[in-house]
Amino acid sequence: MQSKFKKKQKVRIVSVKSSKKKEYLNETGTIIDTFFAAKWGQFEDYLSHSPGDYYMYKVCLDKDNSIAAVVEEELESI
Repeated sequence: MQSKFKKKQKVRIVSVKSSKKKEYLNETGTIIDTFFAAKWGQFEDYLSHSPGDYYMYKVCLDKDNSIAAVVEEELESI
């Protein structure tokens, strides 16, 4: 499973799963870092991707240069 977005790529936040992140909806920014979050499981699963794995991104927002932590499915490329 490869990450969908790369560092320095411009993105828009198109959905938010948490009400704490509502302020980020429809904001644009640049990806500054990427993290892989694996689901806890058996050791054998550690070396391969399984359902529940996902990528998170740190996005530097255009509006004020603040940093938002965003899950991959909440982003689109612009």
